[in-house]
Amino acid sequence: MTDKFIAYPAIFHPTHNARDLYLVKFPDLPHTFTEGYGLADAYMMASDVLAEMNYNQKDLPEPSNPRTFKLENEDFTAVVSANLSAKKRQLRRHVRKNVTIPADLAAWAEAADINLSAALAEALAEKHARMNDKSSPNNATSLNWLAHAASNKLSTDSVHAQKSVEVAGSSF
Repeated sequence: MTDKFIAYPAIFHPTHNARDLYLVKFPDLPHTFTEGYGLADAYMMASDVLAEMNYNQKDLPEPSNPRTFKLENEDFTAVVSANLSAKKRQLRRHVRKNVTIPADLAAWAEAADINLSAALAEALAEKHARMNDKSSPNNATSLNWLAHAASNKLSTDSVHAQKSVEVAGSSF
């Protein structure tokens, strides 16, 4: 089986703050944006968010020509690639979780020979699908806020995985 890769142009916006923060957005994919501390970290975070936000998408738009982007001040573009298959494998690995359920349901499930792990996974998958429905009011509100935050270059102190990498042969 061959892994599926994608590549999209991204706009990098240096903030020139003390933390060397770069904001990164993908104009072709409005809900795909991130930030990184230093250029190498920003590029790695961009690749990670590109994979995470799109690993399960069936109809992705054609990548735009980066020369058509309107850049501000010191913004620049770079093509970022991501391995969607690897991200899907990473996110779909099984983890052990202990749960507590009512005794009568546990007895019924055991008598009916129901696999509780499979039942929980199925129920969570259904709930996830409903919550990710683009027409869902709660999801739309969250996505609109995130898109607004990205377009206004807002940054929050969020959990940020520091990655130490070198971007070999980069020409920005």
